[in-house]
Amino acid sequence: MSVKFIVGKVVKDTVGCRPTVSRLADRLASSLQNFNYHGSVGQTNSKQLNIDFDKPFFTVLETKGWHCERDPMVDMESLGEDWGSPKADAILTHESKKGQRIVLEIEKSNKKTLWFDFIKLLMFIESGHASAGVILCPLNYAHKLGVWNLFEEARRYKKYLLRFAGVAKEKLGLIVLLGYEQRIVSDDGKSKLWDAEESKRIKQESIGSKS
Repeated sequence: MSVKFIVGKVVKDTVGCRPTVSRLADRLASSLQNFNYHGSVGQTNSKQLNIDFDKPFFTVLETKGWHCERDPMVDMESLGEDWGSPKADAILTHESKKGQRIVLEIEKSNKKTLWFDFIKLLMFIESGHASAGVILCPLNYAHKLGVWNLFEEARRYKKYLLRFAGVAKEKLGLIVLLGYEQRIVSDDGKSKLWDAEESKRIKQESIGSKS
């Protein structure tokens, strides 16, 4: 069963960020407006809704003047030690700002890995692969336990890193947070906020369609 989504409102957190980083984030955020993508209900008993977001979003970006280097890896030699092989979702360069490379991490559902998303972006920046970073995450990820606001979780993690982990304010100022609202589009073209009730409805319909 396929489910159509559209992005509603888009919000950002650029507190402490440099103006050049904030402006690039604005350009990236504008590409999210009314962006359409799909999800599909899994075959397991949990009937988890799998979201196909990344590839269609990169396709849209490339039509709006962005170059997308997908699944880049950090150059470990430039960091001086073996830190593993972390990958990001993309490094973005806009045609109007070719000297500005943004490393992008999209976190659609797992709030527990947000802290490492920050670490990965900082690794790409320190290695010289990017000059700034963006974490893109939803304002509403609905599941059987309720709804998670990953954008607010990311904002908290940023504060934790500054206050309790000793990450320099200047480093965190190179990372922008973008949040997007997920809305489900019905057959008549109208959209509705994806919440726990909608998630339950979709799972019930998927069961009915297979019976």
